[in-house]
Amino acid sequence: MRMRQYGGLLFAVVGISVFNVGCDPIKAPGVAQFDPLPEYPKVTALEGLKDWVVVSDVVVDPGPPMEVTVPARAKTDYEELNIQYRFFFYDSAGRPLENDPDWHYMHMPSRTQVYMQANALDTTASDWRLEIRPAR
Repeated sequence: MRMRQYGGLLFAVVGISVFNVGCDPIKAPGVAQFDPLPEYPKVTALEGLKDWVVVSDVVVDPGPPMEVTVPARAKTDYEELNIQYRFFFYDSAGRPLENDPDWHYMHMPSRTQVYMQANALDTTASDWRLEIRPAR
């Protein structure tokens, strides 16, 4: 009989403890993980384009203002690609000079080189990145 009482008491204590922990109104925020890549790529091909678009040697004129030209080619044999691209420019501390640059449309014939080009709108630009995605 005594075992039942202790068992019931133990069950009640554990149940209350679980209930109290589950109802804790103070939650710690989620901790962000660090990116394992030490350097983010200069040119990123989004949404599956990495298998279909290749880039050649980039030409950078430091300016001011900075001017970047990226030769690119579609690896497709018979299909032409319609893409969009945008350049990000950064100051010497790595801060973006424009938060949401415009996307530019480009038609890429198969196996033909095209050039994506942009000028920084700020004379303090010292670095750049390019994003390429399928046209929308």
